[in-house]
Amino acid sequence: LDSRLDLGARNGYPSPANLLLSGAISGAAGLDIYTNTTLSGANSFSGGVNLYAGSLTLGSNSALGAGDLNVIPKGGYSPSLVVDANRQVSNNLYLTPGSTSFSQLSVSGAGSLELKGTVTLQGAYTLYPSTFPLTLSGTVTGPGGLNVAGYAPLILSGSNSYQGGTTSSGGAAVFGSVASIPANGNLLSYYGGYIGLASTNFGGSGTYQSSFIDRFDKFS
Repeated sequence: LDSRLDLGARNGYPSPANLLLSGAISGAAGLDIYTNTTLSGANSFSGGVNLYAGSLTLGSNSALGAGDLNVIPKGGYSPSLVVDANRQVSNNLYLTPGSTSFSQLSVSGAGSLELKGTVTLQGAYTLYPSTFPLTLSGTVTGPGGLNVAGYAPLILSGSNSYQGGTTSSGGAAVFGSVASIPANGNLLSYYGGYIGLASTNFGGSGTYQSSFIDRFDKFS
């Protein structure tokens, strides 16, 4: 890539097209994604990916190349990440609120996803893992807050410092240890949501649960 490439944009708005890029992508530029796109090559491009709308399927651990992934909802759309198998991705992730009051990134597919890079919350954001666990093993930072929804757990195992608090609206937010809980911001669960530790767990009402699995089974 010698210059930035728009995928699926029509006058800056999403297209209904489905795109598959299975070859290796290299170069200093990046991708702007507005439609359902699959990246499955051994990619090394360094300009990063801006995900505005549609789904981005990660078909390899290096699908995003060497740059950052920026999720920026456009036109009221909620982008999503999809994996074709268990995936581990080392790229940094920036979650930037869109033009509407609600910004969400859904994660689904045929396996779990671990994001090993730094996650920066630029504002309030909802993460929605719907099928398998989503693990944030790198640091989660930034001024924003994190809301968790969905049927699968979000696991936060890094040393986190985001400022805006943690809520669970029917989802499950699981901290790997006490050290993973940010020092600032409230912990709040509602609509049957769960916030706790991977070993010693607590619910939003302040009651302690005997184990995470017992508590999580109520979502199935």
